[in-house]
Amino acid sequence: MRGDPVFPGSVFHHGFLLAIVAGGAVLDSRSHWAGNTHSRVPDTVFPEASRDASISGLAHWLCVTINKWSPHDPSTSLPQVTPAAARALLTAYASARDEWLTRTVPTLDAQSIWLVGSLATGTADDWSDLDLIVVEGTPALAGSLLTIDLPANGPAGGGYLGAMYEVAGLPLWVDWYLWPRQAAIPREARPLAGTGTQGPRDLSATLDHLGCGEPGPPPDPQAFALAMLPLAAKHLARGNLAAAAGMIAMLGGAVDDNNIADALYDVLAQVGGNHPAVSLVHRQLAVVSAL
Repeated sequence: MRGDPVFPGSVFHHGFLLAIVAGGAVLDSRSHWAGNTHSRVPDTVFPEASRDASISGLAHWLCVTINKWSPHDPSTSLPQVTPAAARALLTAYASARDEWLTRTVPTLDAQSIWLVGSLATGTADDWSDLDLIVVEGTPALAGSLLTIDLPANGPAGGGYLGAMYEVAGLPLWVDWYLWPRQAAIPREARPLAGTGTQGPRDLSATLDHLGCGEPGPPPDPQAFALAMLPLAAKHLARGNLAAAAGMIAMLGGAVDDNNIADALYDVLAQVGGNHPAVSLVHRQLAVVSAL
């Protein structure tokens, strides 16, 4: 996302501590909430059958288990996520992300649709999101959990919308670039539907060349924070600690290199509220912490 607005900071209490069980399939549960510790060993373990089950089955079980936790109910506690379970969910997410793209493109009403970003250049990993250019068309926002409208992040005469979807129990972020009909397509873009003329510049340089859209009103602070947290978590998962810490600081969190994961949970606890994306973002933080 280009040109992210600054989210006003606030004071965060130390909210959440996640411990990881190394190896095995058993989930333990210990949580720390606002100074009160609730520890118990649940009866829930990986069902024996799921040890050899499909990745999608493991992912579904993990999502259901994590979803029982509430960041606003101290009587609940977070099940620990084993590395094996986290890897299963991430693998399922990457596959489901590609399926989502294949399923969604034919439903779009547009002159042409192009894939940009890491999935277009061959540098993607399992954490990668989707970056789509929609020429003279409308993005697929049905089913999204939240949207961020930042027209200045898109080209002049077009616009930009970011949207979060649930895919295999994790948040999929899609950058929708709304593209003018006559504007050149970035050189690295891969056509998904329709045709168009590609120019000599990459996406960033093309946007600079075309000029930015008109600035709009600032996004809802809660939605913006929930959109940014998964991006910060992915920086952490990839080892980009400075980038993760910078995004947490932008959201008002207190962080250093030794407590980035805790700081992500603190921000989520502070800004989450009852938004439907809260549990989805939490699942991703649990997976990142486990890996």
